Amino acid sequence: MEFLEFPALLYGRAARETDSTIMLTPSVSLYKTDIDIQSDTPLSTFTANECNYSGYAAQAIVWLPPTIAADGTYEVVSTPLIFNPNNTTVSNNVFGCFIT
Repeated sequence: MEFLEFPALLYGRAARETDSTIMLTPSVSLYKTDIDIQSDTPLSTFTANECNYSGYAAQAIVWLPPTIAADGTYEVVSTPLIFNPNNTTVSNNVFGCFIT
């Protein structure tokens, strides 16, 4: 079995349907299709292609306290997110992730 582990970074733009959405309890999901992402790609494109491998579940982002990096900029990172299949009954190729 292979697993993915990475910290969610507060960089880039989160997938969302409207600019008024406030992400109070964000989570990271994985998608299983090679999506041609554009600035107007709707969230439904990602959710329709969300992974479904055995043991898959979206992971909640737990932000750590902000820190000041060596170069003086602020950074915010999360605890590690681990996506680990529990068997090979259903497998997927993972093409990317999205935050909701």
